[in-house]
Formats: sequence, structure tokens, C-alpha cells
Amino acid sequence: MSILLPPPPAALLALALAFASTACPAETIPAAGPLVRAEGRTVPTPRQGLRLGYPGVAFHLSAQGPSLAMRAETSADEVDFDVLVDGRFARRVRLARGESDAVLFEGASDAAHTVDLVHCTETSNGICEIETFSARGFLSPPAAPTRRLLFIGDSFTCGAAAECRPGLPIRPTKSQRQNARLSYGWLLSRALGADVSIVAYAGRGLLRDWQGLSSPREAPEFYEYAIADDPATPWAHASYVPDAIALCLGNDFDAGVPDETTFIRAYIEFVRKLRRDAPRAAIVLIVSPVVTDRPGSVPRHTVLRAYLDQVAKALGDPAVLVADVGTYPGVPGDWHPDGTAHEAVAAILDPILRKALTGVPGKANP
Repeated sequence: MSILLPPPPAALLALALAFASTACPAETIPAAGPLVRAEGRTVPTPRQGLRLGYPGVAFHLSAQGPSLAMRAETSADEVDFDVLVDGRFARRVRLARGESDAVLFEGASDAAHTVDLVHCTETSNGICEIETFSARGFLSPPAAPTRRLLFIGDSFTCGAAAECRPGLPIRPTKSQRQNARLSYGWLLSRALGADVSIVAYAGRGLLRDWQGLSSPREAPEFYEYAIADDPATPWAHASYVPDAIALCLGNDFDAGVPDETTFIRAYIEFVRKLRRDAPRAAIVLIVSPVVTDRPGSVPRHTVLRAYLDQVAKALGDPAVLVADVGTYPGVPGDWHPDGTAHEAVAAILDPILRKALTGVPGKANP
């Protein structure tokens, strides 16, 4: 479980002293340069930075020396990143609104370190531009996996409440409870040795949002963008063709069961759009674990499962599968399933995706 830490007050001074204590000055590189590998949807900026909004976007690099700093600009105060050094969690960093500097790690050995910086929060918490990284030196980043996964969904896919664990205090804000790095999609990507793109937005569905409104951009629309709420950032689908796609959409059911014909027709149209962009991908339709059957009301989970079965049948595509991962209780005061639920869902989907990835080279052989 990560610990939310603001940038240390003396962070920049500490980093400067670390660099000054060595014979080599600090080197600063742009985030969009060849020494940084980005994972997930980003948009290059004029100052060679990378702009992002989706959860789970990650930056991978190899930094030399005891410290690493980053310069970034954010649109809000709830933009968080997890920092992993040599494969181990180091800290969670919350960036200040506007342009600021943050130390990602310090006090490490003088060797080269692999660093993974993972966007924990999502678009509604703020848009971010990663501008530069500074360290004593940099090596080429680790190579990208050959396998590619795409997860499309709502708050559950964003990693809502994934920081929560049974018996531990509940953090006071949603952004502190959210962590895409602990979401089922991210966990699966690491287990399967694959890159991942999480294209998800809390509260939004296929046709309407959790309030029953269709005015916000829903999944078939924000799927087309690199930044969910910005039509000026069309995503180049050919730049990332997934080997497997998982859809987990449930917000349409929050305001009642949607019309059967309308929902099924829209879902079929969306899957056909995905097939257009990924002709050979396995496509898994997940029965959302947040949509539950409640006594005395329409069994929404059962209905959603029936709708998805009809979608798969109508498409007649053997690579389109329906996966029912069950339902899980929500965290008190948040109502999203916790991190153990994400682990459980990942375990259920693991063999399905392993089979789908048969024949696709990668570190984790099916």
C-alpha cells in the first residue's frame, strides 16, 4: 500500500546538493526524448513534454546516480504518481497545481536505476504535462514488451478504491483511494509481460453516465482521444494496436436498467469500432463487478450479463468473449470494491487473456 507524500520542502536543495557532491553535473532530458519510454496515451507538446490525462500512463527510464527530479505542470491539485525504483515502490508524489519540480527519489546508490513513474489518478483529477527529468546521467530505457493490452471502462477500471485494504483506515478523499497501478488492468499487464493502455473515465458509460445523463463524452467517444475531454487530441490508433482488449462498462445501469435494444445496438457498434482498429485482438466483454443484483429490485448484474451475451452472439466473432467476474462489496463511504477485488478480478481474467495471447511473444508465456 503506497503512502501519499507531497514533494519534500527541501527536495530541490537536496537534489542540488547530491549533484554538487559528484564530479558530474546534472543532466536534464525532455520527457518526449529517446531516453524516456512512455506507456499509455500521451500528447507531445511544443516544449518536448508529454501531456496526459488517462490513469495508468507510465514513464520508464534508466537514471544514474542517487537522485532523480522531474519538472511538470498540472491543471489541478490532485494529480498523483507512484514512483518505483529498481522494481520496488519508493513513494507516491502529489504534484502541485501549475508548474513545479518534484524529487522522485533520493539517497539511492550511485549506480544506474530503472525508474517507473505511474499516473495513479485520472482525467477528472487534472491534466498533467511531464516536461523534463534531471539526474546525474541517463541510459537507454528498458525495451517495450511486444504484447499490448487495452482496458476500457469507468471508475473501476481507473482503479477507484484500489488503495483500500480490509482492516486499514479509509483515506479521506477519492483521489487518495484511487490507484491505477493497483487496478486489475495494470496487474494483468505486469503478470502477462505486456504494455497497457487504460482508457477509462469515472462515472461514464456506453450511452450515459452514472446520473443517467448522456451529455458527457461516453466511452465510444473518449476512446477516440488521447485526452478524454479534448477532441483536439485525436488518438492515432495505428500507433498502438492491442493484442487483447477488455471492456468493463457499468455506469449505464446506475440510474436504472437501460433499454435493451438501444444498449445492445450501441455495444455492438462500439465493438465493431474496436475490431476496425485491432483486427486480430481478442475482445473480452466484462460483466461489471460494480453492477449488482439487489433484493427487491431488477437484477442488474443478471440483466447486464444477458445483454452482453446477446452482443457476443449477434457479432458471431469467436474472438469476442463474455467474462463474468462476479460482484464485490464496496468500501464503506466509497462503495467501490477495494484492492483485493482488483486482485481477484485480475486472477479470473488471467487465464482468459493468457489463452488470447497464445502465439504473441512476451516475457510471460501462456
